[in-house]
Amino acid sequence: MRRASFSRFLCACAAVALVSHPLGAQGRRTIPAGSMPNTTPAAAQTEAPAKESATEFYTRYKAAYAKATSMDEILAFMSADMVKQFNSMPAAQRPPLAMMKDMNNMYTDVKVVKETTTSKGVTLSLSGVDMDKKKGTGTVDLVKEKGAWKIGGAESWKS
Repeated sequence: MRRASFSRFLCACAAVALVSHPLGAQGRRTIPAGSMPNTTPAAAQTEAPAKESATEFYTRYKAAYAKATSMDEILAFMSADMVKQFNSMPAAQRPPLAMMKDMNNMYTDVKVVKETTTSKGVTLSLSGVDMDKKKGTGTVDLVKEKGAWKIGGAESWKS
């Protein structure tokens, strides 16, 4: 069984030091938080529709991530805590945008299967296909900040 964990960032982002490394016989990979260029999120995030669901936000986030040409465009979707964590990382420990995008594409055909309300926001249950064309499942935590959804924690996958 192969596991991939997107830890906080992926600022994060999904979530901030995204360097993949094998760990053990299960082929588990962890992408640590905090390794992107030192920047501040764009003030104008792609406008969210009024009353956007968590699933709609995540779908919009994934589309924006795929088209992103700067970290600002990605950080605009991250929670304040994740942005703060990102900005605290030394520049030398942050991978380039292209690497971040490659890591974000480790699973394709990603769909939200379920929204679960938590004390801090929502956990989305995800399904997708890994690089070996195996079905995988994942989760991502979202939080509300100033009435808008934000990526609030680790995106984790297993297949």
